[in-house]
Amino acid sequence: MSAAVPTVEAPLVHDWKAAIAEAPVWDERGQVFWCLDNVSGEIIELGDDWSVRRTIRRGRPTAAALPRVDGGLLLAEGCAFTLLDPDGGERLLAAIDADPSSVRINEAACDPQGRVWAGTVDAALSIGGGALHRVDGDGRCVRVLEGLTIGNGMGWSPDGGTFYLVDSPTGRVDAFDFDGAAGTLANRRTVLNFAVGEGWADGLCVDAEGCLWVAIPLTSEVRRYSPGGALLLRVRVTAPFVTSCAFGGADHATLLITTGAVALPRQMVAAIGFDPDAAQDAATAPGAGGLFALKPGAKGLTEPACRF
Repeated sequence: MSAAVPTVEAPLVHDWKAAIAEAPVWDERGQVFWCLDNVSGEIIELGDDWSVRRTIRRGRPTAAALPRVDGGLLLAEGCAFTLLDPDGGERLLAAIDADPSSVRINEAACDPQGRVWAGTVDAALSIGGGALHRVDGDGRCVRVLEGLTIGNGMGWSPDGGTFYLVDSPTGRVDAFDFDGAAGTLANRRTVLNFAVGEGWADGLCVDAEGCLWVAIPLTSEVRRYSPGGALLLRVRVTAPFVTSCAFGGADHATLLITTGAVALPRQMVAAIGFDPDAAQDAATAPGAGGLFALKPGAKGLTEPACRF
């Protein structure tokens, strides 16, 4: 008989009530967490006491706010990547070659070399309508991988040699060999595969031991998996719609978890084997749209900053 998987509870640390709190990231330079409301474009900077030090209101859907090496943020909005300077000035870095009325960036992350990677989705959520893109240091945007549906969570192994990617509706987390010098992917394989009724993956992060921490929407859980796919730990929160997670803090030992407070489309919920009626209740659950955090006993990696 297999041993039960340990479960721990993460407390609510900021009752934000965001529509979809997303994209948490630790800023090594500023020693703060950043996260955002994907729907409203509100971006917040969080101190170590979980108070909001600064708020940036974009007024439009925003997929990511990534720290830059010299300060400021790189924002992924619509099909564009914008550089926000520390003094508030901004300028366009690059844009994906797509119609912004029907395609948008859904997730973005910075690789160990300081480039930006972004997964897209189309407005109809059509199968294969998304793609994976890379933005190089000269601002050139390259399409790396076709045929995604919802390009979602991304992360790199501690040695930088493996890239992980979520394509949510497929129920998979895939791994690729990653060539950091060239920025290329090879040898795609599936490391996690969620069956109908088990949910799907959303955001993820990788810890210093190479384990994956994966947010599973509508389950109230972030789960830790070994690189080989074994379930090691469940982290529970009160809000069902768990969206993403990231390690941070001066010791990289704090796991921040983001959640949403919107009712997902009934058809989408039914497609992954969940009760559509129960899913609507996720929007009003205690802590929905808030931030949860704990020290789970593992430590995260040093977060790279964008070299733009």
